[in-house]
Amino acid sequence: MPLTAGTKLGPYEIIAPLGAGGMGEVFRGRDSRLNREVAIKILPAELSSNLDRLRRFEQEAHSASSLNHPNIITIYDIGSFDSRSYIAMEFVDGKTLREMLQSGPLPARKAVQIAGQLAEGLAKAHDAGIVHRDLKPENIMITKDGYVKILDFGLAKLFQPAGGDQVSALPTSAQTDAGLVLGTVGYMSPEQTAGIGVDFRSDQFSFGTILYEMTTGKRAFQKKTAVETMAAIIQEDPEPVASANVHVPPPVKWIIERCLEKNAADRYAATKDLARDLQSIRDHFSEISSGSDTAAALPIPPVVKRRNLQKIFNAVAIALILILASALVYFGSRPSKTVETSALGYHRLTYRRGPIRSARFTPDGQTIIYGASFSGNKRELYQTRPDRAESRSLGIENAEILSISRTGEMLILMPDNKRTLAQVPITGGSPRELAEQIYGADWAPDGKTMAISRGANGKSYLEFPPGKILYESPKIIDRIRFAASGNAIAFVEHIAGGANGNVVVIDKNGKKISKSADFYPGGISWSPKDQEVFLMTISLEAGGGNELYALDLFNSTRLVQRFTGGTVLFDVASDGKVLIGFTDDRVSLMLNVSGEKEEREVSWLDLPVVVDFSPDGKQLLIWERGQGSESPSGTIFLRAIDGSPAIRLAGGAPQNFSPDGKWVMADVGLQKVILVPTGVGNIRSFEYPEYSDLNAEGILPDGQNMLITALNQQSHSVLLLQNVQGGKPKIIEVKGPYTSPNGATISPDGKSLLMLNQEDAAFVYEINTQTVKPIPQLQEREIPFQWTRDCSSVLVINRFVVPTKVFKVNISTGARQLFREIHPPDLTGVTAMTSILFSPDERMFAYSYQRQLSTLYLVQNLR
Repeated sequence: MPLTAGTKLGPYEIIAPLGAGGMGEVFRGRDSRLNREVAIKILPAELSSNLDRLRRFEQEAHSASSLNHPNIITIYDIGSFDSRSYIAMEFVDGKTLREMLQSGPLPARKAVQIAGQLAEGLAKAHDAGIVHRDLKPENIMITKDGYVKILDFGLAKLFQPAGGDQVSALPTSAQTDAGLVLGTVGYMSPEQTAGIGVDFRSDQFSFGTILYEMTTGKRAFQKKTAVETMAAIIQEDPEPVASANVHVPPPVKWIIERCLEKNAADRYAATKDLARDLQSIRDHFSEISSGSDTAAALPIPPVVKRRNLQKIFNAVAIALILILASALVYFGSRPSKTVETSALGYHRLTYRRGPIRSARFTPDGQTIIYGASFSGNKRELYQTRPDRAESRSLGIENAEILSISRTGEMLILMPDNKRTLAQVPITGGSPRELAEQIYGADWAPDGKTMAISRGANGKSYLEFPPGKILYESPKIIDRIRFAASGNAIAFVEHIAGGANGNVVVIDKNGKKISKSADFYPGGISWSPKDQEVFLMTISLEAGGGNELYALDLFNSTRLVQRFTGGTVLFDVASDGKVLIGFTDDRVSLMLNVSGEKEEREVSWLDLPVVVDFSPDGKQLLIWERGQGSESPSGTIFLRAIDGSPAIRLAGGAPQNFSPDGKWVMADVGLQKVILVPTGVGNIRSFEYPEYSDLNAEGILPDGQNMLITALNQQSHSVLLLQNVQGGKPKIIEVKGPYTSPNGATISPDGKSLLMLNQEDAAFVYEINTQTVKPIPQLQEREIPFQWTRDCSSVLVINRFVVPTKVFKVNISTGARQLFREIHPPDLTGVTAMTSILFSPDERMFAYSYQRQLSTLYLVQNLR
């Protein structure tokens, strides 16, 4: 059945077709859950039975979704509907490179900008061990904002990155199929064309053909037939770039020639070196292009082999440096692990224990003011300098530093319910309140005016000066930073409560200049060049850590530095010094047993969440969800309260024990639920392809049924009552104003559900009568987490207040009483209570809390 506008694929609605290729049709669609446009690639139904096609289609999703880079398309979801497999991915509003090339070659500067982004995306994939194998202009999109996006990892293949020269046989699986050619004729490498092993250097050859076409307007290899074209790739060289377009700068020609070497060993030893060379050309393009006529007159053979190219690179690079008096770098052979000549310099600024949340340089560039909570005390503003180890309190509590003017006036934000912006001198004193409901603020370079962002009517507004709206968004706008010139403003735009966001740069009139791809914001600041914005983001490389990127005014990004551990960027001084915070973020799980004098720590890995007590009270059900977990859903552990080692059960997100303690219910994705035996037995799986956003809520007290919340194809919330032995579930649609439940807790009698909607509003849902009842008298930021034994009340906490008071609130009257006070043994660096649970007899409880210990550093030589 053909897909037409209005067709539903689970939570996705088809809007219009976008195109088709060998790996499937692509449609423009809408995600009804998040109300965003998506691109949906669908494998044709008649090919779903082809196991090889299906495997490659699924591999595309897994390969691309493992990558997180501004120049690689973002994969949102993979699923199936009506016997068809689909991938939901980022919708890119722009043109393919093929469409851009229809009018001829691109200007050299534009070609270098596109090639640089393309190389950075490839370097990310190659570092992760993924080869694209089908690079071509049709698989490269350029957004309206100028971003390059690499599409279609449908032919991607994992290879062994260690050693650099290990290759993998075509096709993507069995060695018995060696000789099968996958790719697009005209853009394949010689080794790919010949059907022999390929690695990341094959992508470099394809990259060279694309850069050749961008700069000359001609295809590097194009004959009358596919067979003749493949023969030319193996045996012939393309027309020299110099004769095809005399205006191409020499360094660009050299890169093309190096990428198009027939022998893979003569190409780049690492694609990040290719990206670095293009970055250098882009940074010095004016000098390079102004001297291109002189350089073109140098005696450079049109085609040379690698052994002679080395000498020519040396001679020409020296000549260009003398002629142009520039910092043009040498483009010869370099090892893949080049050691930078200027190592980073670190100077420690803080020594006390606690989280640091903000820091800024004062106008002299030597004094630093930062906000921290030390030794379990309230957060305060402190002042320090690199030439002394101590910090001095400014006497300003419960505030974060946002900006310091050149006249020494600070803008601070009070993180209270009103989010109050205030002004105070750097010498200290009483803050003067300026505005409420503020997300961010920054002084303009003149030190007299400021830009602010505030929330109102469900939107955020960037104002400069206050009262004049330059930019508005349905998302949160914060982390505002003025360029030193005053001609541009950078800020982060992100969904409320969401992790990912974008850096946006606008001019003083509100016109958008540049925008980054999605990233996890860990601080932004303008670089000393005042032409780039530094942005810190979480790294998905093995071992975690963070990565510092630079976004320029042409939507291009470059990797500046990788850091281990949790790293936050706070500020950059005019002389290039950088304020960076390194944070050790941990979660500890504590157990309180009635009759014992001291609580016991029962943590196992890095981010433990207590989920349930076993019916006999002797074991804890723990969900580990950090770096130590084995799957995106986390890992399920059992741990006895006597402190003996934890027992791993399976990957997944657990919910509760069965009444007899023999089973644990968990979910392992958006469409699958499992029952895991706590002893001998096999895992039982329950799949629901027609539903999305599944949440395993628990096994009911009868032990025969389990409860699942989900969204149906109309994006309405439903309850699935599933017999533990199998069969079709009973469907109950959740009615009333709470149409999007975000988790549910089953009452001890199995008749009611304690639920939260997407705004964290709490309510009670009666399963049999399908009625909804709000919980009265809950205070701001209070979250109910457990029923009392008699089902008359719920236990609630404000998890951001530590020590934490647990209150019992009657669900009918709202009457509340203090139930328990929980006090972690050491409050230093404690920021929140992450989970809490009482045993059925309420004689024991377990809780986990988050601790952040930060150190502030002054870093030099970041460029």
